[in-house]
Amino acid sequence: MALHEAKKQGATYCDIRINRYRDQYCGYRLPPPRGGSGTDKVPFAGDSQSFGFGVRAIAKGQWGFAASPDVNEAEIARITREAAVAVRRIHHRKGRPSSTTLCRSIRGLEAAA
Repeated sequence: MALHEAKKQGATYCDIRINRYRDQYCGYRLPPPRGGSGTDKVPFAGDSQSFGFGVRAIAKGQWGFAASPDVNEAEIARITREAAVAVRRIHHRKGRPSSTTLCRSIRGLEAAA
């Protein structure tokens, strides 16, 4: 569905990635010093999940991206159109930098950090 919608919007490339992430974490306190009266403890533990998808599209040599946590047919079509709109915004922006300029800018920021 996403590929068909992207083609209708004029994209020459499109991919969709559906992701489910699960994060588990816990904290642990070290035993008390010798002679102490405390006990080992697990002060916190957690478990979280996230689910969603992202669409990347290329049109006229420019990338567009959009994502959503709601995975259903209508939302996939809407988000694919949003990715295509992002491409058009970038393409129509006056004085847009080339990808080489963007890479140089990013490398410059890394060097300054």
